[in-house]
Amino acid sequence: MLAVQRRDAVMALLARRGAASVEILAEDLNVSTSTVRRDLEELEGAGLLTRVRGGAVLAPIPTPPDAPEPLPA
Repeated sequence: MLAVQRRDAVMALLARRGAASVEILAEDLNVSTSTVRRDLEELEGAGLLTRVRGGAVLAPIPTPPDAPEPLPA
């Protein structure tokens, strides 16, 4: 599997689960934990996810500075 395919698979898994551990990602992708960590570092650098102890979570979607304030509930 190519790096770009792995990174797409990581993002798809995080989109479904919201978070995943390095071990789960490595098992699902059939790669080493070192490979997963490198992919997570690359994706974090692109602002797509946030690395946390032992895994990663999706990065929050930034709100544009000119977006209107949400109405109170």
